[in-house]
Amino acid sequence: MRRQLVHLGVVIAVGAVAVVLMASLDKEASRSSGAVALPGTESVVTPSAERDSIVAHQPVDAVRDEAEVTPFPEHPGEFGNYGCLSPSREQRKPHTNSWKAAGYRGEQYRSVVVCAGGYEPQPRTGLFVSAQSFGWAGYQRFPRAYVPWSGPVTITDAPLGEEGSAHAWDAHLGFEGTRGVTGYLDLADFKVYVTGGPVEGVCPFGTYGTPPECHLSYAKFGRLRAKPLRQATSPGRTVTYKVKINNVGRIRAEKVKLCVSNPSNELDELKVPIEGLIYGQPLCKKIGKVRIGETKSRVFHLKVNDWVKPGKKVHLVFQAISTAPVGEPDGKQVQTTLKIRHR
Repeated sequence: MRRQLVHLGVVIAVGAVAVVLMASLDKEASRSSGAVALPGTESVVTPSAERDSIVAHQPVDAVRDEAEVTPFPEHPGEFGNYGCLSPSREQRKPHTNSWKAAGYRGEQYRSVVVCAGGYEPQPRTGLFVSAQSFGWAGYQRFPRAYVPWSGPVTITDAPLGEEGSAHAWDAHLGFEGTRGVTGYLDLADFKVYVTGGPVEGVCPFGTYGTPPECHLSYAKFGRLRAKPLRQATSPGRTVTYKVKINNVGRIRAEKVKLCVSNPSNELDELKVPIEGLIYGQPLCKKIGKVRIGETKSRVFHLKVNDWVKPGKKVHLVFQAISTAPVGEPDGKQVQTTLKIRHR
């Protein structure tokens, strides 16, 4: 009899615990689903159903489509002290003036700011820098254009008002340099066209042709030659290279230098095969001016580090660089191979 009572009590206790657990689970389920029972009824309204009933007369897709077709504001052409922040390291100094406009070409939108001034590393070179953005995509461009031998340039003529917004894609911006060079910048291809100079009827220095069609002249390097292209040496020895460069352009090249670098990405000075050739720190020799048709050369003496293992091949890249008149380095280069042999 006593055992039966004990079993009955256990069964009753287990049943009570089960009931409590079921009630708590029902409560949690109702909280997670967000169901709300209306007073005096058995129906349940969920938040999602309530939201759908509220915004039924305002379709979300329609509102989103309406926002996407909202046009960008057109901006009339005007001069101002605008900035042209560029991710490049170009230094525009001094800054003379700026022009801004924004408009459409068909369904394509563009906002453009053009800043004029000088190129600090080469004071006799004018420089245009532009900041351009295109529509919803957020695409941006930062093109540059140089005007050699003009000095710092100033925008003197540009479309203003509604005409500026109508020609935000293809405007011609007239300019004048401090050395008397005149011309225009074509926004369609962002190229400079020189139309005259300080002497009437004569194209200015650094150009050729007859006004108003004066073509820019650039220094141009011919084939870069390095001798020998292949050689072998032992660790601790010094090798010699002779590098030649010639100017085949229409104008003399200035501030020319010949540099040698190791294309490996090694930054540790104790691991580079050639003494002093750390990645990003080429060894350069100055040449100066190279006139039209002239050839100049420099000799490099490079020492191989003592620890380099025999059988290793070291690649050396020689490059010609000129900072004038356009301010951009020329890409002429030649690669040589140095094989390390046993002592």
